[in-house]
Amino acid sequence: MSTREPLIVDATPERMSPDEPRAAPRGEARSTGEANATPKRATWKRVTIGVLALLYVLSPLDLVPDWFPVIGWLDDLGVLAWAARQVFFKK
Repeated sequence: MSTREPLIVDATPERMSPDEPRAAPRGEARSTGEANATPKRATWKRVTIGVLALLYVLSPLDLVPDWFPVIGWLDDLGVLAWAARQVFFKK
């Protein structure tokens, strides 16, 4: 029985450095439970998209003004949906 921690390999391209091993050595199992439980790091692109989307929704200057009863709100909802997809669901 080995007392060493199992090697966790992160295959995400932007987080992998060239000097890290690409796979676990033979005989050692990979632990994916902890790797899946950790949250993703916020990149500058995701933070920027989120901030700009919130500024657009809160701004009185919209593509379609909010004083149009339904269409103005759908415009804001569409921007929020697009931003949420870019921030939370893209890899």
